[in-house]
Amino acid sequence: MPPKNTAPLDPRLPVAIASLLLASLVAASAAAQGEPTMEPIDNTADAFVSLFNGTCVKYYGSPDKLQGDLESRKVPLVDEAHRSPFLHEQPGEAWSLSNEKGDFVIALRKTGSCSVFARRAKDVDVQLLFASLVQRIQVPGAPMEKIADKRDSSAAGETHYVAYAQQRPTPGPYARFSLTTTPSEKVAIQAVATVSTAEKK
Repeated sequence: MPPKNTAPLDPRLPVAIASLLLASLVAASAAAQGEPTMEPIDNTADAFVSLFNGTCVKYYGSPDKLQGDLESRKVPLVDEAHRSPFLHEQPGEAWSLSNEKGDFVIALRKTGSCSVFARRAKDVDVQLLFASLVQRIQVPGAPMEKIADKRDSSAAGETHYVAYAQQRPTPGPYARFSLTTTPSEKVAIQAVATVSTAEKK
């Protein structure tokens, strides 16, 4: 479990507001250049990244508070027979959340890493919103940088993996954010966002 207050994350704006501002700026720029305007952000993609921001990011370094918040809101646990894939075979808990915007699972492992899964979410919109969120999480002296960006193909379709990490000038723990998406509807999960703690030696 990461030490408390390992990195004081500070997402300043709700993701929904940021996405609207971003869409407006892109649309205005495209219109000025006579280009087609950007399509509206997918509601499920926005809900997915907002949920990640409001759970895993908000309570990073304080897993007990995240668990208490979910329990106080009576978010149902995923039954033991089905939670293992969400926990990557590690000890922990998982909660399911379904509403008009989509079906999601929040997984909190004993290691302190936290993930949000979306059954369906438009991959390009998820990538855009996730990158916007991560770039707004800045800690003095530890800027956020992309450390991985790769694509893989399989019989189920293409997957896109990106990861960001705080760049510490000295040894110590730092936050690591990752996102895996796919446009394929052959898979059970189209998007997974995770925050965990790594150690710079």
